[in-house]
Amino acid sequence: MEVPSSSWDFELTLQYIPIFSIPKNYNYSNLLTTTLRINYRLILFLISLMYYHYIYIYFVFVVIHFVNYTMNKKEKSMSKVFSIVRVSSVSQSDNTSLLNQKDVIRNYCELYNLNLIEIIEEVYSGTTEDRDGLNYLMDKVKSGECDTIIVYKIDRLMRDFRSGINYITDLMDLGCEIISTQEQIDTSSISGKFFLNMLLSLSEMDISTIKFRLNNGKSHRFL
Repeated sequence: MEVPSSSWDFELTLQYIPIFSIPKNYNYSNLLTTTLRINYRLILFLISLMYYHYIYIYFVFVVIHFVNYTMNKKEKSMSKVFSIVRVSSVSQSDNTSLLNQKDVIRNYCELYNLNLIEIIEEVYSGTTEDRDGLNYLMDKVKSGECDTIIVYKIDRLMRDFRSGINYITDLMDLGCEIISTQEQIDTSSISGKFFLNMLLSLSEMDISTIKFRLNNGKSHRFL
C-alpha cells in the first residue's frame, strides 16, 4: 500500500479547515506565498472573533449597568431624605425664594422617587455658625432617621468654607449622602464628592474676595 506524501497530507488537512482551504493543484514550491495567505486568513478570522467578542462584552456591560441603575433607584426610593431651604434675611422669607426652593426639591424627589420626609426652613445669614436647622439635621443623621440631605444649592448648608466643609465631612463620615439640585451633585459618587469640594473652595474664594474689596474700600475712605 502506497503511503501518501507529506504534501498531500498537508493539503488534505487544510481542506477540512474552511479558512485555510486551498486548491488541490496548488504549487507548494512557493512557501512564502502560502504562508502569507494563511496568515492573512488567520488575521481575518481573529478579527471576526474579536468583533463578536466585543459585542458580547458590550451586551454584558449594558445588562450590568441596567441592573445597577435599577437597584440604585430602588435603594434611593428607600432612603430617608431630609431637606433644608434657607434665605439670608427676613424680608426674603416673604417672597417666592423659599417657595421656589421647596418646589424644586419636591419635583426632584418626585422625579427620582426619593422619600422626602421633611423640609426645614431657615432665615439666617450664610456665615452664622449656630444654625438650628443644621444642628437638627445632624441629630437626625446621628440617630439614623436621615441618610440623605437634599438642598437647592450647596450654599444652603453653609457659605463659610471651613465650617461648611467640616459640617459636610462630618455628614459623609456618618454615611449621609448630600444632593444639590442646581449643581447636580450627588456625593454617593466619586465625581460628586470631587465637584462638591471644588464648589466649596470656589465659594470660599468668592467670599474672601468680597471681604477684601469691602475692607479695601473702607481703608480708602479714611485716607
